Amino acid sequence: MPAPLITTKLYIPPARPQLVPRPRLIARLNNGLSGPPGVILISAPAGYGKTTLVSEWLHLLEVRGQGLEVGEPKTDPRPPTPTPRFAWLSLESADNDLARFMSYLIAALQQINPAVGQAGQSLLQTGGPHPLNPETIIAALINELAAAPGEVRQVLVLDDYHVIETKAIHEALTFLLEHLPPQLHLLIASRTVPPLPLSRLRVRRQMTEIHAADLRFTLAESIEFLNTVMGLGLADDDITALEARTEGWIAGLQLAALSLQEQADRSGFIKAFSGDDRYVLDYLLDEVFNRQPAAVQTFLLQTSILDRLCGPLCDAVLGKDEGGRLKDEDIGFFILHPSSFILEQLEQANLFIVPLDTRRDWYRYHPLLLDLLRHRLHQTASGGFEEIAALHGRAADWYSRHGLMAEALAHLFAAKAFPQAADLVEQVGATTLWERGEVATLLSWLTQLPSDLVHARPKLCLYYAETMYLTGQLSAIEPFLHSVERYLENAGEHTSAAAGALSQAELKNMRGEVMAIRALVAGAQGQPAQMTKAIALTHQALALLSPGELRLRGLLTIGLAEAYYLNGRAPEAADNYSKAIELGQSGQNSFLVVAGLTRLAEVRLLQGQLRQAAELCQQMQRLALPSVHVAGSRVLSQLLREWNQLEAAKEQAQQCLDHGRLEGSPRIIIQAYMTLAHILQAQGDNSAAHGAIQAAARLPQQPAAWDLPSVTTHQAWLWFRQNDLVAVTQWARSQQLQPTDHPTYPRETEYLLLARLLLAQEQAQAAVDLLERLRAAAEANGRQGRVIEALLLLALARQSMGDLPAALDSLSRALNLAEPEGYIRLFVDEGPPLLNLLNLAVEQKYPLSPTYLARLLTAFGTETGEPDPKSETETPASPSLVEPLTKREREILRLIAAGLSNADIAGQLFLSLGTVKTHTRNIYGKLGVVSRTQAVATARALNLLQ
Repeated sequence: MPAPLITTKLYIPPARPQLVPRPRLIARLNNGLSGPPGVILISAPAGYGKTTLVSEWLHLLEVRGQGLEVGEPKTDPRPPTPTPRFAWLSLESADNDLARFMSYLIAALQQINPAVGQAGQSLLQTGGPHPLNPETIIAALINELAAAPGEVRQVLVLDDYHVIETKAIHEALTFLLEHLPPQLHLLIASRTVPPLPLSRLRVRRQMTEIHAADLRFTLAESIEFLNTVMGLGLADDDITALEARTEGWIAGLQLAALSLQEQADRSGFIKAFSGDDRYVLDYLLDEVFNRQPAAVQTFLLQTSILDRLCGPLCDAVLGKDEGGRLKDEDIGFFILHPSSFILEQLEQANLFIVPLDTRRDWYRYHPLLLDLLRHRLHQTASGGFEEIAALHGRAADWYSRHGLMAEALAHLFAAKAFPQAADLVEQVGATTLWERGEVATLLSWLTQLPSDLVHARPKLCLYYAETMYLTGQLSAIEPFLHSVERYLENAGEHTSAAAGALSQAELKNMRGEVMAIRALVAGAQGQPAQMTKAIALTHQALALLSPGELRLRGLLTIGLAEAYYLNGRAPEAADNYSKAIELGQSGQNSFLVVAGLTRLAEVRLLQGQLRQAAELCQQMQRLALPSVHVAGSRVLSQLLREWNQLEAAKEQAQQCLDHGRLEGSPRIIIQAYMTLAHILQAQGDNSAAHGAIQAAARLPQQPAAWDLPSVTTHQAWLWFRQNDLVAVTQWARSQQLQPTDHPTYPRETEYLLLARLLLAQEQAQAAVDLLERLRAAAEANGRQGRVIEALLLLALARQSMGDLPAALDSLSRALNLAEPEGYIRLFVDEGPPLLNLLNLAVEQKYPLSPTYLARLLTAFGTETGEPDPKSETETPASPSLVEPLTKREREILRLIAAGLSNADIAGQLFLSLGTVKTHTRNIYGKLGVVSRTQAVATARALNLLQ
């Protein structure tokens, strides 16, 4: 379930009744809004009126209906523009949690357009604790905002952005700035310049900047403020002196004005008022605070522990009952009034308290006043730290009762009430981690607890281990699991109040959790040797976990499927991915559904079940989640390529590439480029295919992962298709591939390429031996797609060895398996040698499906430039070459077919040996072959030897 959002963070601060008009700054804001989409940055230290300026500007826009400067006439010759829409988000340090920040960002944008953010919220709520990809959510928001009808300008305000320190949030905001929809402007108010690509925005003229020098009151504005707003009636010389000493710093002028209200000799006060800003600040704060009644001082000090204030919360902190009366001590006037009344009085007195909503329910203190109050509280608390801790404890109790657990924990930690904090973390840890995916939040809570307290509580140890797993800190997990096991060993005697006694069912489930985490760690190693261990541990853990433990059961089932997938055991992998999908649907956990669908589609390809894979792709694309669309597009592009629908395949691959670029995901981009390269190669565009591979190679290297395709391997495939056997041979050596190896599944594709290389090098027997091992392993583990590939290569190998019956038998078996799923490119990519074998099968009247054979021959005809036949059932005539052989090349080809060596041919035709070799290479290239045996077979199939 999502954490409750504090709605006051989304409220635009109400306009103050008395303000100094600032037309020069309003005009600059209007100009920023009238330009192209970009960022408006207001950066200055505390007390310069950043929030007040933005609030005033938004209210002016709303009231007037268009962004007119102050002082402009109400009638304007320009056509009226629609009133911009505004969204506001007040940030605080707790928003450094990426998931929390994204939740509030979506909620803010929904103030502009309630229809946006549904996909993002789904990802946040159901994505679980797995590393959150904020670009996916931002991309969805961008698309939804861009798709909104109309041209109404939109302003998203991020106030107090200086509190954000999380790099991932800065990167997410950078992504938003790089892809702003045409109507959106981002306004950032911050005490510091944020680490964003501001220089690029300046160059593009997409940035409006307002800094401290711009925000300072001019002399005229100082006069307006001190004499009109504050009603002091100061002489011009006094205002000039005060303005010079404060350098137009608005908070300093406001503090000085409060002190001046009680000064008889105002000119003398101003003349004695000296020193740099720091000492001026100390003096003014002392003067303001010390002049308040004792009751006000007590209220201010005791409520200064709060970041935001409301009446009931302040009552709780002060120890008042529900009627707002103090329970144990009388501080004069305040005994009779609830805190909500006191807050209203403080606001009316202009005592540096800022309303956060229009109903005046929530407030906050000015940051400068807040710092002073907290410092004073620690100096003056008669009961020392225990007194302050009691205040935090009462605040924590109020927040906890109102379901605001993060705020409650912040106060418990401030009070060093670690046992109570541990109780609350145990209570909300699972929801925080698994339902809201706030890994950083839970980890920050756990790290604030004393180590001995964590290790004494098995539930906290499990939370710690899970966060370590999810953040990739695998080596730090075991000590926490050992602590849990020590607890379980003594469980019969364990009755400590800290950990509490558990039932036998709970103890059994806890043992299952320990084993589950170890299984996940083993699986995360990505090594085949660890997979057997992971599988065994997973089965043991599932036997121990209670049936209702859907969270861990689902995660373990995905992990088990991954382990089977890595081991190449396709049926078991598919079965467990299907179970994970069902568990995800039962528990409304779309993370499991998405992960299961994506992987299951990949496994169906491995199993040779192309049509089921296509159905899964369609199912994925019906889900309103961008990440699922990416996965669906990638798998679908591979399917369409195999079915020889190359333009459609290219379109899907391009969509995947576009999504990857939009999300800023190198992994997705690399996968898309490599898929696109194979499609381009199938279209005969070798140059573009090479360019796609090079583009993938230039991207940042990704962490090693068994399921991430190797760029070098795909490059080697293209080299082979382009007949660059030298490069392929060098690649095979670099990968330490040997024909006598017994390959494991993850490297199966590499060894299938090695088998092709062996055939091209006329090492047919070595190729057959390797292919038989590959076929047997694939057949034993349900990898039917690889069985088909091995069989057709065996057919070519046996043909080159002169064993035509065995070749046709292997070909027949491959065709029978491939026909129901509609394989095309797997055969066509083998080029003329396979076409020759198909023609031989026709000549031999070998029992093959005429319909499927016709489809394949049609595809070969299209490949070599022949027009498509009118019907797929008609067998096309023998195809011609794209580039015909010259007379000399035909002559040399006939001599090759007669068995002459290159030296013999050179002697017979009175040519140099180098010239014969050049002609031979040209012949190979035009025939699409890599050996003399293949050249002769293809020439006979194409009737080129007559």
